[in-house]
Amino acid sequence: MVSKLNSLVTQLQEVTKEKETDLEHLKFQVDRLTDEIQDLRQKMNSLFDEIETQVRAEGNRIYKEVSMTLLEQKQQCQSLVAAIQNSKRLLDTVCEHGSQTQVISILLKMEEQMEHYTKTMDQYKTENTETEVKLELDSHIKTVGEMKWKDCITLRHTLTEHLHSTRHIDKNELVLVLRISEFSRHSDCFSSLYLSGDRFLLAEWKSKKCCMYSPNFDKISELMLSSSSSSLCKAGDSEFAVTLPMERKIKFFTSDTYMKPTRFIQTRIVCCGVAIANNGDLFVTYCSKRFLYVAHLSDLGVEKNCIKLDTSDNRKNVNYGVIIAIVPA
Repeated sequence: MVSKLNSLVTQLQEVTKEKETDLEHLKFQVDRLTDEIQDLRQKMNSLFDEIETQVRAEGNRIYKEVSMTLLEQKQQCQSLVAAIQNSKRLLDTVCEHGSQTQVISILLKMEEQMEHYTKTMDQYKTENTETEVKLELDSHIKTVGEMKWKDCITLRHTLTEHLHSTRHIDKNELVLVLRISEFSRHSDCFSSLYLSGDRFLLAEWKSKKCCMYSPNFDKISELMLSSSSSSLCKAGDSEFAVTLPMERKIKFFTSDTYMKPTRFIQTRIVCCGVAIANNGDLFVTYCSKRFLYVAHLSDLGVEKNCIKLDTSDNRKNVNYGVIIAIVPA
């Protein structure tokens, strides 16, 4: 019995010694792993410090570049504002003493300046949202082609309904030029859009010659503009001449008051659009300070004997209108 107990004790001691050896080995491995973890932690801290330094340096570099870019754009915008203001002063002078060609030339130049300014401002606002830039210029220096197509459609319905209710004109018989002339890049060429019901014609002016096109750009006819003071236009065998006074108080149907005749305004008419109804009535359309104005010929004080309307070609049911050039008052 005693011998068995001694044998068990001996076996227990051997197992204990093996376990102690295993524990020492495990402790050694734990210490080694702890050292490796500490070393990795130091390396990671060093790496984070290096990354932070690089990010800060790159951030400072980018900030300086952006700041310089914004400064350059701000200076560019200031130069553009100065150029536009100079053009405005020149336009005021030319409107008083210059010719129509000079006025259109200046408007074209100002249009390019405004487009450049707008693009620069859009970029500037995008990159620097905290900066608010306001353009404080009189509305009459802006170009006259700012009407949106949707606004034209709405305006056409409003205007046609009003004329139909006041003058008993069938709205399907009335042709109105509802899109203000849009100046092109050439001083003697611009396009106009004619609305007639759901149809439209595109007119292009070049050197006193107007070519009218259908929506698929098939040429319909050519209209010639005379060099006299009155507007003499020709389309096939039909022609008409209208003489407009340069200074007169005019009763307007204005787009901002839903075509209600609310006021008399002193204005300078450089040129205007002409719309012809099938019953022979003539209407004029033009723009002053970004508003579309429409007036019956009688409102302009033009006598009937000043109008020549020839429909000998049996085209009495054909509507056509002519728009020349428009300069804000």
